[in-house]
Amino acid sequence: MEQLSNKTERMLQEKTDSKEKGKLLDENQVAALKGFAGVTDWKLLPALYVVLKDCTDMVDARNKILRGMEVWSANKGIEIDESVALTEELIKNIKAIKPNPLITVGTSRTTDSIVSNMTCLPKSAAEMEKMMIGESAAGTTEANRTQKEREKQLKGESRRPPSNYFELKLNIATTCALVSVCYGERNELYKNLLYIYTTLGSKNVIQHKLKFTALLCRQITWAIYDDM
Repeated sequence: MEQLSNKTERMLQEKTDSKEKGKLLDENQVAALKGFAGVTDWKLLPALYVVLKDCTDMVDARNKILRGMEVWSANKGIEIDESVALTEELIKNIKAIKPNPLITVGTSRTTDSIVSNMTCLPKSAAEMEKMMIGESAAGTTEANRTQKEREKQLKGESRRPPSNYFELKLNIATTCALVSVCYGERNELYKNLLYIYTTLGSKNVIQHKLKFTALLCRQITWAIYDDM
């Protein structure tokens, strides 16, 4: 996503009634977004939230975020994992400027709702289909579900972390793309992830890529996740 144009800057600063359809962000959300983006200038805020302005459909919002990640990949010349699946819960948290609503460190079964490297793990076609069916069913019964049913629905199947050098590098690149789209390239997490990606691509590390065992790759993955 590019930074805001003058027109979109004015749109973002527009004050709207809290009940108005298509409302952008309230003051607290704007302050949080500035903090995550690491900027004080309106023009440097990520344009994603203007793009999502009138997005009430989660599928449309998901596609716009994925499109932004593809644009980042093309601009940087860095390959990302196109089999990533962003859950409905994650999309809601992104729109609400809540990258980690759990506050505490999550588990392998709650990472799908957090902006993190674990969110960017790939899903198989069967897993994608199961997720879509689950979200569709959840939407039709939202008002009738009990708290226990809701908790059960949020506990998706955990996904396998990267198990070799190439999977690890691809996962970090994909996370860079997601964080960039959501919070811009001045975000500290983005800069740290890009540094790790660059380091993995250095000659000295590539020469030792076979030493990246499944255990080491998963330790690195969880270490990054814990620091988010």
